[in-house]
Order: sequence, then C-alpha cells, then structure tokens
Amino acid sequence: MSLFIHISLSFLIYSIGGWLCECIYCSIPAKHFVNRGFLRGPYCPIYGCGALLTTGLLASLNDYPAAVFLCGLLLTSVLEYLTSWIMEVLFHTKWWDYSKRRFHINGRVCLRNSILFGLMSLFVIYFLQPRVDQLIASLPLPTAMLICILFIWIFIYDLYQTVSALLHRNQTFLELEASMSELKECFESLPIMPISTLKERVQAVLDSTDANERLKETMHHLRAKLTISDKYHRVQHRLQSAFPNQHLSSSRAALEAFIEGLITDRKS
Repeated sequence: MSLFIHISLSFLIYSIGGWLCECIYCSIPAKHFVNRGFLRGPYCPIYGCGALLTTGLLASLNDYPAAVFLCGLLLTSVLEYLTSWIMEVLFHTKWWDYSKRRFHINGRVCLRNSILFGLMSLFVIYFLQPRVDQLIASLPLPTAMLICILFIWIFIYDLYQTVSALLHRNQTFLELEASMSELKECFESLPIMPISTLKERVQAVLDSTDANERLKETMHHLRAKLTISDKYHRVQHRLQSAFPNQHLSSSRAALEAFIEGLITDRKS
C-alpha cells in the first residue's frame, strides 16, 4: 500500500477519533450533544495533523517515554497555538480562549491541555499507532483507495464550503462597515428626530418621502448585504454552537449583533 494512502487513512482515523473525544469532552458538562467540529463532517483535522506529527517525528524516541511525553507536549502545543493564530488572522475570530485557566499563553494554549496532549502522545505512540497500522494493512487495496478518494473529496468540499463562507462573511463585514460609515455621515447631516431606537429611526428615514436619496441608496445597499449575510448564517450558527467561547473583535461583535437583530426582525 502506498505511503500516501497510509497517511491519508491515518489522518482520517485520528481526525474522527479527535472529533469523538472533543464531542464527549464538551457534551458531558453541557448535558447535550455538542458537534465540536470546525467543519461539518465528523472530524477534527487538527487532531489528524497532531497525530501525524507525533507519529512521524517521535517514533525514533520509542525507548524514551519521558522524551515522547515532553516532545509530544511541545509539538501539539505549538500546533494548537499556530492553528489558533492562523484562524484568527484569516477569520478575525478567536475560536477558543483559555485566558481563564492557569498557565496559559495568550489564551491560545494552557498547561492543562498541553499535559493532556502529552499523555495522548504516549497513548498514540505505544498503543494506538500499532493498531492503526494493522487496521490499514488489513484493508484490501481497492477498499483503501476508495475510502481514501471519498474522504479526500468530502473533506476538500467541506473545507471549501466552510472557509469560503467565513471569508465571504469577512468581505461582507468590510463592506457593511463602509456602508455603516456612510450611513453615519448621512444621519449626521439630518435633523435630530425624537425617536428612541435606531431601528425606528432607520425605518422613519426609509418611510419618509423627502429622505436624502444618498441615504436611501446606502440603506438599500446595507439591506442587500444583510441578505447575503443571511445566506451564510447557517455556517456561523453551527460554528457558534461548536465554539461557544469564540470571540470577535469588539467592532465586529457589535456589527454581528446589529446584523443578527435585523435578520431576526426580517424573518419575524
């Protein structure tokens, strides 16, 4: 069996195993099922990457369990930190935050999780990996190839759908922020109206026959962007359930709340 198929199937097995561990770990205290995955499918790629790094780089340390533990702790912690940082740069969202735990680094990694990852490295090297190798070796080559092809296709499609939706949300946010700035300028040029809420004020301007045409155009553009945002709302809702402690930047969080309010109002 080719090395590529073996690596792909190992990645699949560990990704699914990591997803199961995450779901159990988060569902028990929540007392309901939590789909703890960044992607739609039942897999967590960060666990697949971590397992491949551990088995690939630490196999030569089999005779030194303490070294396997420490190196596994360091490798997986660096992977978790870099993953958190890259995802925050790409999507302007901090998906997990360990700031309330002791001995953390920028809320991205913490000592407790790092120790657990070190213990998992021991479990993978000395117990799980030999059995994974046996399982993959026992598969007929056509079956292994079929599983590998199906998984790669589904995984790439899933990754594309989720990432494109989040990147589109970022672009929508940028355009909304520009529209909101223009809208603010329009409102500042209008007489102050004795209306309490922003929603009432916006609706009054839209309903008025003598409203500034530039303001109307800005509002219609804003509503069009909200419609586009609504198209990707399902992905955001799923990720909010999977990562309830995710943090947007303060400006993005305020804009997200404003969008949620208008979308909910439009649906009701």
